Amino acid sequence: MAGKNTRKPEEGDFTHDSAFKDLVQDFPEDTLRWLTPEAEATYGPIQEIIFLREEMNHQWLNDKGRELDIPMLIRFKSGPAIISLIEHKGDKPTFSIYKVAHYMLDLAEAYPAIPIVPILVFADSAKWRKDVQREIKVEVFGKIWLYFKYHKVKLKDMKASEILGSDNPVLHILSPLMDYPKADRFKVAADAYLNLKIQTDEARFRKYMDFIDKYAKIKREEKVELLDLLNHREEGIMLREALLEEGREEVVCNLLQFGMEPDFVAKATGISLEMVVRIQNRQKKQ
Repeated sequence: MAGKNTRKPEEGDFTHDSAFKDLVQDFPEDTLRWLTPEAEATYGPIQEIIFLREEMNHQWLNDKGRELDIPMLIRFKSGPAIISLIEHKGDKPTFSIYKVAHYMLDLAEAYPAIPIVPILVFADSAKWRKDVQREIKVEVFGKIWLYFKYHKVKLKDMKASEILGSDNPVLHILSPLMDYPKADRFKVAADAYLNLKIQTDEARFRKYMDFIDKYAKIKREEKVELLDLLNHREEGIMLREALLEEGREEVVCNLLQFGMEPDFVAKATGISLEMVVRIQNRQKKQ
């Protein structure tokens, strides 16, 4: 049919909405801090986060189009509450600002006293020649009768190198979908592995290790290298234990040889940045 979008998602596109939902549900506070850092800056610490999916009315549950939206009710210890409406899009051509506006209006009707923040996360890898529609505005007779706008996040517009020092595991899991030179693909995956290992528990690390593999297009032999880096060539011995077993300097050398940045190596090993840089300089002279 003429005009119909026939683009097939590229392998590695974050097109599986269930994967993104899992990520948000496993790391709700980290997701909120990434997408709306103003929330805690304005209201203070988070008290609780409630996913509103099960509270939707019959109309909502029968609307398959809503499989992509993730509404979260966030309550703060200071008293206020907001609703974060996260909409995930793996493919730009299927986006409709009007559908998102409908979602927000439905939420506003169900929770009239709670402010709603609509957020669109685009995960496609294509470069856009034209931006998506960002607002709806109806103005007649010098008056604005309707206005709607959302917060847009396009992962490919984010630099993987700029989130290296972040303590947010969500950013590291998503880093293979960000912007970086093709030659850095393995390094980005290795950074993501190491950061995730440090910042989360074993169960979630193992679960999202597979996410990183998929979106960085890690091959089987590369997976062996990554696990070797993580286990430091000793089965069952993790990075921190390896520091004691084999000596800190040797571990630092190996991490630097894998292309890790000195500031990350310092953070991962507990060694001062000055010492890491000194070891790096010695490596360059050899």
